[in-house]
Amino acid sequence: GCESRCCPGNFCFKIFLMNDRFLKQLIYLLIFLSPFLIFLFLKTYTVLKPEPTCFDNIKNQGEEDIDCGGPCPPCEIKNLDPLIKYPVKFVKYPDESIDVFAKVFNPNKEWSLKELEYSFKFYDKNNKLVFQTEKKKIPLSNNETKYIVEQNLKIPYFEKIELELIIDPFKWIKEQKIKPDLIYYEPKIIKNNLNQNILKFSVFNNSIYDYSNIEGLVFLYNENKEILGIIKFNLEIKEKELKEINLIVPFNIEPKSVEIYFQN
Repeated sequence: GCESRCCPGNFCFKIFLMNDRFLKQLIYLLIFLSPFLIFLFLKTYTVLKPEPTCFDNIKNQGEEDIDCGGPCPPCEIKNLDPLIKYPVKFVKYPDESIDVFAKVFNPNKEWSLKELEYSFKFYDKNNKLVFQTEKKKIPLSNNETKYIVEQNLKIPYFEKIELELIIDPFKWIKEQKIKPDLIYYEPKIIKNNLNQNILKFSVFNNSIYDYSNIEGLVFLYNENKEILGIIKFNLEIKEKELKEINLIVPFNIEPKSVEIYFQN
């Protein structure tokens, strides 16, 4: 028979009560094992806990503040103004090739980007990625506006473009670079003996510095200020030098106006 009351369905359950002697033995055992259990817990935590990084939102590893200072980037970087990115534009040529360009401005007066990694992404009307350019790196100086240009792209038909900029925060450096002080004069289109359109203009280096790796950009516009084409060239020029530039205009485009920019 059941020593306790029987449950419905003729199942019996026996309830055992723990006496005082057993309870005391259990407490003594836990006290005896506690150093080992604490050691085991600490050892397991040490092995399994993640390594400290500069992106874990914890002030550790000698950081001055959360994820900055010490082995991480300076805390001043956390308060930098973000880059200003302007809309992407493009021009399509008769051979179906495309030039894509975008303007980026670094508003910080004392901080430059040693490396800015970027790529152009092309999306169709359904926001599906159809093409992406190779990722490249360029410098971006303090308080500088820079044009990013990719030329001669062969891509599928598209209706929408988006520019993606990927910035590594470790590449910020505190420095102030001097912008090239270059002035251009009297751009005009002439014909050469091969009946090609040639853009001719003069550049004067108004600074006391020699420049050996200046990138020049020429934007060609029609009468409605719509872009017809882009010419990219490299320039070497000495201090106070006046240099004449002659560039072949692609596809014999006949622009009504031009804009010329120089950047490091």
